[in-house]
Amino acid sequence: MWGTAVTALRGLGFRFAVVLVALRVLPFPFIDIDPIEAVAERYWGAWEPAVRASGDLLGIAIPARVPTGSGDTAFDWTLALLHLVIAAIAAGAWFALDRGGARRDRYPRVGRTAFTVLRYWLAMNMWAYGLAKVFDVQFYAPPLTRLIHPAGELSPMGLLWTFMGYSRPYTMFAGFAECAAGALLLARRTTTLGALIACAVMANVVMLNFSYDVGVKLHSSSLLIAAIALVVPDARRLIGAVLGGGVPAKPVAVRDPSRFARARSVAAWVVVLAYVGVLVMQNASYARIVANDHRSPLVGMYDVDAFVRDGETVPLDPARGERWREVAFDYQRAYIRWMDGRNVLFGAPIDSAHHTVTLRELFARTPGGAVFTYERAANGVVTLDGSLDRAVLHVVLRPRDVSQQLLFRRGFHWIQEQPFNR
Repeated sequence: MWGTAVTALRGLGFRFAVVLVALRVLPFPFIDIDPIEAVAERYWGAWEPAVRASGDLLGIAIPARVPTGSGDTAFDWTLALLHLVIAAIAAGAWFALDRGGARRDRYPRVGRTAFTVLRYWLAMNMWAYGLAKVFDVQFYAPPLTRLIHPAGELSPMGLLWTFMGYSRPYTMFAGFAECAAGALLLARRTTTLGALIACAVMANVVMLNFSYDVGVKLHSSSLLIAAIALVVPDARRLIGAVLGGGVPAKPVAVRDPSRFARARSVAAWVVVLAYVGVLVMQNASYARIVANDHRSPLVGMYDVDAFVRDGETVPLDPARGERWREVAFDYQRAYIRWMDGRNVLFGAPIDSAHHTVTLRELFARTPGGAVFTYERAANGVVTLDGSLDRAVLHVVLRPRDVSQQLLFRRGFHWIQEQPFNR
C-alpha cells in the first residue's frame, strides 16, 4: 500500500515537474537577443488575459505590463502562481489519462528532454549574468552621482549596487563563477559539477536579492531551484561520496550513432555558441557606450560657486533652500543637492555639438525636461544657463577632485595593524 502511494506521488511529481519546466522556461531561447526577443514579448502578451483574470479572482490589481527592469511585478508573481496551478491540474489529468502511471515507457524520453531543456536554460542564464559582470555592465563603478548621495538616503538595492560596483576584482570573480557554471552545464558529463557551482552562486544571489530588496527575487529563485533540480539525480551518489560510503557506478548512456543524432548535437552547439557570441557582443557594445558616456565633457563632481536665480545672486546660506549646493554628472545622469537638503536625480543626456544638457527628473510622474546650455572653461569650471522650477538660472560649477576622497585613495593593504573602518 505504502509502495503504491509512493509510486503514485513520484508519478504525479514527475508530470508536475515536466509541465512546470515547460511553462517557466518558455519563451526560451527567444530572450535577451534582438530581434528574436520580439517572440518573447508576443508570448507574454498571450498570457496577459489569463493573468488579469487570475488577478481579478484573487483581488489583485494587475498594472499594464510595461518593461521596467523589475521581474517582481504583480504580473510576474501572478503568472508564476498561475503556472503552478496549471502544472498541478495538467499533472493530475496526465496521471489519470495515463491510467495511474502504467504507461511508463514514455518516462525516460520525456524526462531526458525536460532535463536537457532545463540544463540549457540555466546555462544560458548563467552566461547572460556572468558576462554582464565580466564586462562591467551589471555592476559598474559607483557613479559620481552616487558619491554625493547621502548613504542614509540610498535604497537597499542602491547600496548593494554601490559596494558591488566598487570592487572590480570581486565583480569579475562572481562573473567568471557564473560563466564557469554555464560552461559546465553545456556538457552532459559535467552537468552535476556545473549545477553544484550554480547552486552555490545562486544561493548567494538569492540571499542578496531578498536581503537588499532587488526586483529579481522570483527569477533568481527560479534559477536556484533549477540548479537544485539538476543535482537531484546524483544526490544519493554525492551524499555517499561526502559521507565516505560506496558510490555506485553511474550507468553510461549509450549514444545514438545515427546521423540524425549527430546533426542534432552539432545544431545544438551551433545555437549555443551563437547565443553566447551574441551575448558577448551585446555586453561589449554596452560597455563601450558606458565608456564613451564617461568621457562626456560634463562628467565630474562640482561645488556650486555661484547661483543666480531670476537675476538675483543667491548666497551660500542654509536658509536659502532654493540654492543648489552640489552637482554631479555621470552616466547620462545628474544629481543635484539643494541647500535645504533636497536631493533629485535627473536623466541628463548631453548634446556636445550644441553644448546643451537636458535635465529630466527620473521617476517623475510628469514628463518633460529643462534644457540648459553649458560652457566649460580650460580650468574645468562649468557654467549652466537655463530654466528649472519656473525660474531662470545661471549656475557656476567648480570641479572637485574626486581622487582625494577616502574611498578612492585608501587602496589595498596586505598588513593592517588595526581595522580601518570609517
